[in-house]
Amino acid sequence: MSAFDIDKLLHSISTRPAWEEFLTQADARMDACNLTRPEREALLGGDVRTLYEMGVNEYLLLRYSGWIGLGGGRLTRALVGARREAR
Repeated sequence: MSAFDIDKLLHSISTRPAWEEFLTQADARMDACNLTRPEREALLGGDVRTLYEMGVNEYLLLRYSGWIGLGGGRLTRALVGARREAR
């Protein structure tokens, strides 16, 4: 499991056209990044909290959350909740 691999993937799909292309070939793109089953499930399931807890960059998660229809307020609550529980 590597947050860096997810970061690279999220960076590569940080534009709307790239995101839409990713959706048509998600399995192949995730295979190329060697993502584990939990990483794939979190990414495809829109589980930003789990992705954040895995160490994924929060700025990349911000862009990703927009593509999956997760408003900034919901993203903030997920990240703040994860930070509080980590203490």
